[in-house]
Amino acid sequence: MKFQVRPAVVGLLALALASCHLLGEEKCHGYYRCHDNSLEWCTSDQWFGDTYWHVVATCESPQVCRVDTAPGVDLGQVEMGCFDSNAYCPAGQAVCVDTGSGLNASDSSLWSCVLQESDQTLRWSRTVCSAQTPVAWCAYDPSGGSPVPACYEAVQNCPYFPARDLHCEGSVQYWCAGPSVIDGKAVFDWYTVDCAPNTCAVREGLPDCATPP
Repeated sequence: MKFQVRPAVVGLLALALASCHLLGEEKCHGYYRCHDNSLEWCTSDQWFGDTYWHVVATCESPQVCRVDTAPGVDLGQVEMGCFDSNAYCPAGQAVCVDTGSGLNASDSSLWSCVLQESDQTLRWSRTVCSAQTPVAWCAYDPSGGSPVPACYEAVQNCPYFPARDLHCEGSVQYWCAGPSVIDGKAVFDWYTVDCAPNTCAVREGLPDCATPP
């Protein structure tokens, strides 16, 4: 089992450290690191003050502290903490990562923690859903108790990739949104907002409800 850094815990830790720091702590630049088999967070003791390394969790042997276990991509809390000696990710964990420019997602990948036969270690493995035929998209099916993401065939009832459609029709905003898993497919569909009595206007490429002049 691995330790997960939860935002609430980190926030409370920041408040606790806001007024003082322990002697001997090392000034730092960065975010997280492993030191003496402990996960440490680089944070300021005072608002806008110097930053120091502070222990978030200490891993008990045989577990090993690791950070940045997913090469080349940010998977958030699931890529740092205390891991079994043969693990570089939490067994059974999977994450969707969509990449692109701005609001437009041109690539959808499924990252899964799987056992490598070559060295019997648990490591992140990437499946590019959007490169499949027919095109698929990584999504979560909320019908299960603990939904695990997967690649689902994509159905575009509105343009979502490679260029997402956001526009106005009269006073109504139209957003192409999704996906929602319906009948085993990743479905993109229109989401609308009626701005009336205000007007719908496009500002910096996005529809917005504007007060009429």
